[in-house]
Amino acid sequence: MKIGLNFHFSDTWTNSALQGIPSGWPTDIDGLGQTIYTYTLDCLNHSAAAGLKPGTITLGNEVNSGILVPVGGYDKPRNLSRLPKPALPGRLRYSYALDVSPLGENASFSKFIDLSARLKSKYGNKEVQVVETGWPLACPNSEYKFPLDQTDIPWSSEGQEIYFQRMAKTLTVAGATGFNV
Repeated sequence: MKIGLNFHFSDTWTNSALQGIPSGWPTDIDGLGQTIYTYTLDCLNHSAAAGLKPGTITLGNEVNSGILVPVGGYDKPRNLSRLPKPALPGRLRYSYALDVSPLGENASFSKFIDLSARLKSKYGNKEVQVVETGWPLACPNSEYKFPLDQTDIPWSSEGQEIYFQRMAKTLTVAGATGFNV
């Protein structure tokens, strides 16, 4: 079994709306480039020294709005394209991933199959993976409606098992790989 290591590059959890620069990091593109390189390399070296070599490295979590915003926001595409490059230490051999959350709430299994087919058609031999998913034990006051193809799944540990079995089947149908919970 291989693990995936996801760098959040933030003082807090990051998601598609929260991608702030860590306190104490520079706020110019060149300084951020050097810092992201040093930080990533240091983390990977410490991991290797502990006997842990990730199978995949993800630079940023749910980077729909960019990375290290505002410097690397989508409104600054040149900066955004420059930031991940220093974090890819060339002498180290890893698979790198891009983590976006394109489905969001109300994500049906059929939407995933369609999205996976489009991505595989556009990017050919690149893997499509589910790297974050879950099913609630309880959800009495949901802010969102559940997709129609999931409304029959109970909110329980048994429901979690049903959900993950359906997700695994969906991955097979969609030709996707990887499944992290």
